[in-house]
Amino acid sequence: MGAKFNTNLQNRFCLLIIPIFIACLKRPPEQLYKIEIMRHKGVGLMRENLVYGLLRSVKTLSRCFYRFDISWIGQPAGHSWDDIRLVAFLNHTSLFEPLFVGWFPNEFLKRIATKGLMPVADKALQRPVMGYFFNLVAGNVVPISRMKDRTWLHLLNQVHSDSMVIIMPEGRMMRRRGEVGIAVTETRIPGTSGRDLVRPDILDIGVPSGLAEPVLGARVRKSGRTTGLTEASVLQTDVTANVIYGNQKLRFINQVMTGPLSRPGDSGSAVVDEQNRLVGVMFSGSDYVTLATPITYIMAALNVEVIIA
Repeated sequence: MGAKFNTNLQNRFCLLIIPIFIACLKRPPEQLYKIEIMRHKGVGLMRENLVYGLLRSVKTLSRCFYRFDISWIGQPAGHSWDDIRLVAFLNHTSLFEPLFVGWFPNEFLKRIATKGLMPVADKALQRPVMGYFFNLVAGNVVPISRMKDRTWLHLLNQVHSDSMVIIMPEGRMMRRRGEVGIAVTETRIPGTSGRDLVRPDILDIGVPSGLAEPVLGARVRKSGRTTGLTEASVLQTDVTANVIYGNQKLRFINQVMTGPLSRPGDSGSAVVDEQNRLVGVMFSGSDYVTLATPITYIMAALNVEVIIA
């Protein structure tokens, strides 16, 4: 479903919403992070009511200033919101995505306040004013970083059978006439199986026909977010490479090197051969080469299996 509003009213809305959180400024962000790990029943109930009241306030204000045009992709959701386990905001609009709670029914806001689990960038949580807002936008807000640390593991450890995970990836999309758009996808999970969240096919490639070891000189292809469908040849196997991540230099061994397949944003794309067999997953590259990890190593390290045709 989609919703849109006029950005000319954003400043007026902020002037109203900022005083609601001004009292929070007396506490440093580090103290607010601790709310997320407090399990005492009284504290938990107080936080749930605080988050729910905040979301209701934002909903009331947003409906006063904005008009929501809702359209569904596929069949509209039913009347029950209890079985929704994943909410993903796509192409969200930085600090203004909370305005879209103006459309959500109150029962769904209550579920966000009680079962919502939302990862938020630690840098966003440290912003003045809006950082305090994001600390109280869901029942459980977990700070994450872009470093190679345990923040994502900490998040995964807090996913329970009744949790509703809320994902808001970074990105902006400005439409014509000053309108800002957001697409919200909601995934219903009949049981607790993670397979219900994914499709086995790869965009522009289809379902892998099997698994294969990388072969020197073989043609391979991948479908990525940035460059779409691209092809290249395997240049080397059993490669050892040093890759710079931020301030760290990491060494990878037994990797596959192909010709240029990718640009930033393509990492994580599956690499298949001419028979559509899965060879590996690309993770780094340059203008001249692309690096991929053989799929057999990934399966062994993560103890996972690949869905094949």
